[in-house]
Amino acid sequence: MVSGVESINFELSYMYRSILQTKEWATLKSKYGQTPHWLSDVLILEHKLPFGRCFLYVPEIDQVQLHDMDKKALDGLAAKVGAVFTRVEIATPTSARQSYLDESLKGFHKSFEEVQPEHRRILELRHSEKEIFEQMKQKGRYNIRVAARHGVHVADYKSSSERRLESINHELEFWGRSDDIKSAQDAAEHNTVATNVSPVETFHRLYTDTTKREKIKGRSLDYFHDLVDILGAKGYARVFIAYLRDTPLAAAVVTFYEGVASYLYGGSSREHKEVMAPFALHWVVIQEAKKRGCGLYDLLGVSPADANEKHKWAGLTRFKENFGGQYVNIVGSYDKVHNPRFYKLFRIGEKLRGR
Repeated sequence: MVSGVESINFELSYMYRSILQTKEWATLKSKYGQTPHWLSDVLILEHKLPFGRCFLYVPEIDQVQLHDMDKKALDGLAAKVGAVFTRVEIATPTSARQSYLDESLKGFHKSFEEVQPEHRRILELRHSEKEIFEQMKQKGRYNIRVAARHGVHVADYKSSSERRLESINHELEFWGRSDDIKSAQDAAEHNTVATNVSPVETFHRLYTDTTKREKIKGRSLDYFHDLVDILGAKGYARVFIAYLRDTPLAAAVVTFYEGVASYLYGGSSREHKEVMAPFALHWVVIQEAKKRGCGLYDLLGVSPADANEKHKWAGLTRFKENFGGQYVNIVGSYDKVHNPRFYKLFRIGEKLRGR
């Protein structure tokens, strides 16, 4: 079993291809007020700020992409839209950082906060299911077995847009035409539980319960409907829900892109905690990721390696560590300031908001 801070020794990427750098992600974000721009093949999102200001955000690129980026064109875009600053997010692990990155980051300084998690837990999936299971902590293996003994079952929901696309492709293949109508198949054909409530609504209820418990700001139901529908049309996103009989106890929105499965959002109920539903849920996600040929499962945010037990993510970190894998610290976010006065005001506002 791998534990602690390790030098990541699998291909986590000198060329990291993130779901956040897709046209589908740009479409999603444009629905929520973030204007997408493209510089070659790199997505840049324009975030609005008070007083008619904005900043540019480059989500999850690799150090090679930053190195090859036309920095003058990036500065030109910032000047055109009147950006207060430009934030680039480098998803390369610090253990894989190359010396040329320092040259690429000239004029940038470390961001005062991260957009996506800088500290992560990542599982390698290139081994057999048995080997993945055996490298988990003893408690993780035990709790998966507990969930199985209690009869916890996990449903894997396709989006309506993905089912519709499959139906259209089926008609084209066999009939040479398609009327582009919604598939008549209902959720029961894809899942183990039939319900009048949509999977996204069930997920959102569990997610909202969790954000309220943790006293953090959550996203709207409409946002998740759009996320699952837009990304799901390409098969990039699925909703997973763990049930005890007909009672939903844990849920997750997971994306699959370029060989990486990512645990974007999750939620759980305080009911029937003894049946360990979240463990069953993630074991099914791991199995699905392997079926899709994914090499990595990114469980995303954990507390820093040197954090103490009082860290706000300590409990979440212990949970994710049960699945084994490795702690990974990515290079993270760097800012280039274009308007120092407003940048200072923005920092003050963010600190006040975070209290």
